[in-house]
Amino acid sequence: MKTCAECGVEKPLTKFYKHAAEHERLDQNSEAGRHMTCTLLRASELARDHATCRYIRSHLTRPGSDFHQKLGFWVDGYPPSSMCGHIAIVEDHGEVVGWARTETWADANDYDWSTLEAFVAGDYRDRGVASWAASALVVGPLQEVAEVAVFRPSMMMLARRVGLRCTLFRHDASRSEEHTSELQSRQYLVCRLLLEKK
Repeated sequence: MKTCAECGVEKPLTKFYKHAAEHERLDQNSEAGRHMTCTLLRASELARDHATCRYIRSHLTRPGSDFHQKLGFWVDGYPPSSMCGHIAIVEDHGEVVGWARTETWADANDYDWSTLEAFVAGDYRDRGVASWAASALVVGPLQEVAEVAVFRPSMMMLARRVGLRCTLFRHDASRSEEHTSELQSRQYLVCRLLLEKK
């Protein structure tokens, strides 16, 4: 048995090194977190900061995505529309490492939805950056919103993590009932697979 200097817990030698490694990982994450900030901005405020727009566009968006194109327009001097919403930007030592944003989007039935989208740099994906940024939106512009629209399954998980109900839409803007968050339970998926096998 060996006693951990950090927390005083006694562990068998075979488990002690794993336990110590976990303390080290937590220390690294908390050290990194001390220099991280999350800032909530209106899209119009971000659009005025061309350097940040260029950086996010080149490093933290999917080429060809809607937001990638919008950032290009903003850098070229075109102002965002009033529907462009808000963005929460997470920085580590002044470098943007992730963001979450919301905007108003109309579906095929002209129903207005608040959307949720996020992107995080690869080295920061296991640090809760997307959740932190999305939480800033939830206590800000999404405070009165009951349900958000998302366009990727990973965003469904993020929405649930920050306490939002969500509906997954296809890129052609049609609502897919089987993708609503209420129907994504494990029981529903198992039943559906069993029915499909019959």
